[in-house]
Amino acid sequence: YLDTIINPIFKVTDYSWVVQGGGGVITTKKSNDSTRIEVKWNGPATTSAKVCLEVETECGPIPEVCVNVNIRPAPKPNAGPDLSVCARNNKFNATSTPGVNGSWTQVSGPGSSNFSDQNDSKSDVDVTAYGTYKYVWFETDRGCSGSDTVEYSFNEVPDKDAHTFICDPTNTKYKVSFKVTGGIRPYRIIQGGGTIDPLSDIYTSADIPNLIPTNIIIEDSKGCRFTFQALNEC
Repeated sequence: YLDTIINPIFKVTDYSWVVQGGGGVITTKKSNDSTRIEVKWNGPATTSAKVCLEVETECGPIPEVCVNVNIRPAPKPNAGPDLSVCARNNKFNATSTPGVNGSWTQVSGPGSSNFSDQNDSKSDVDVTAYGTYKYVWFETDRGCSGSDTVEYSFNEVPDKDAHTFICDPTNTKYKVSFKVTGGIRPYRIIQGGGTIDPLSDIYTSADIPNLIPTNIIIEDSKGCRFTFQALNEC
């Protein structure tokens, strides 16, 4: 907006606004009756323009006054890609507009967020509860603003309760069994063989030879996984 103040001793009969350069178009209706106008700039960014005003009063015209306008592009930040992580913390990867300050704000989510530096586009963030959160990276520059949103899913890593070794009658091999907990069901076996009961979530391994370290990896429906190394002698 452009505004002007006229000495009240003059009775104004007409305001004559003129926009020069920058592809400027006056969008204010009846601008000849207004001390304030709005201009839409359609020209390229980083150019200059001029807005002039001549006022007619009952005592004659007031000399034209002009103001130079430097046109700058509005900020166009990029908040980065949506992500799903197996933790309650992550690092933002926004691309900010060069030379423009910005800040993070949580828009939604089941808990609250703690930013290591709310004004850093690459800030770390920790949340108080697992779930999906939406954030906005907002930038402002000389009255112009821009923003972009990003969504992060913070997922619990599955785990296991106490395990049990079940020896073969020959005492040369064994199975290991435990209940899978946490994360988001259903679970699947990535490494180590065996089965998971879909009702009880009890995992039972395949036969494991004595004293052979064996890694068992189990993953939940969100792609989060844990590793347990079985090692036993019957």
